[in-house]
Amino acid sequence: MKKAKCIATLTLIFFSLQATAFGWGDTGHMTVAQIAFNNLSPAQKNRVNQLAALIRLQDKRYEFVTSACWMDDIRDFPMFEPIKDWHFITQQFIVNNAVPVEPPPPVNAASIIMWLKGRIKSDEPDLKKAYYLAELVHLVGDIHQPLHTVTRFTVENPQGDRGGNLFLLGQGSPRKNLHSYWDAAGGRFDFTDIERPLKSSGRTKLQNFANKITTDFPKSNMTAEVTNLNPLDWAKEGFTLGVNEVYKDIQEQDVPSSDYQKKAKRISGQRIALAGYRLAAILKDAF
Repeated sequence: MKKAKCIATLTLIFFSLQATAFGWGDTGHMTVAQIAFNNLSPAQKNRVNQLAALIRLQDKRYEFVTSACWMDDIRDFPMFEPIKDWHFITQQFIVNNAVPVEPPPPVNAASIIMWLKGRIKSDEPDLKKAYYLAELVHLVGDIHQPLHTVTRFTVENPQGDRGGNLFLLGQGSPRKNLHSYWDAAGGRFDFTDIERPLKSSGRTKLQNFANKITTDFPKSNMTAEVTNLNPLDWAKEGFTLGVNEVYKDIQEQDVPSSDYQKKAKRISGQRIALAGYRLAAILKDAF
């Protein structure tokens, strides 16, 4: 993992990603972080906030919950194009005997999460750990968005649809393509993001989102899933959902039906809850 270590060090300055890879959007990512934060001890909460306060991006400052957005905040900096693959894992959904034109990248969300889990437990300086933590929080969210784990290949599109980015939705849809529709959790957050830095109203709204999701999907009903901290298994879960649910009951140029919207909100809520619980388990072990 020497290559990954060098790349992670560079991210202390800037980070770049493709504009299409915004798993869950700001509000979704912060909700994952809020759920994790709610499951930490007071000492652990203080520690992760202490680290997040070290993160800088021009005039932006962070706390733990908002640090979940850092990797998307730096998307406009073009310096590190090679690490754009961190945000997803390309598992191939091949339709009608399509032949993919290139293999998936070997460095991906799952491999980086496994590496970061070790780095935040290391004896490295807090400044490095702060950025490792921000990356971990974001990527745990990303890998639980099904379309960050599966790309559909067809005869018409042998290069793949880039996790639904090239799966265009019809006029009148709330989002232009399937990927961005699922990034917005199917409208669970009304397709809007909470303003940052967080104000009192934003904190209340975010906590309400977290409370609603954890009420609908309590940790006590997910014991086996929560204790599985292998990101490769998380990616397999996302792939199964992608094939059996996300790409099902919808065609290109469709407007998502009422039933599809309900399904997207339900699955998104469950994945966001699980991401938050699993992130908390990783952080409890680390701190």
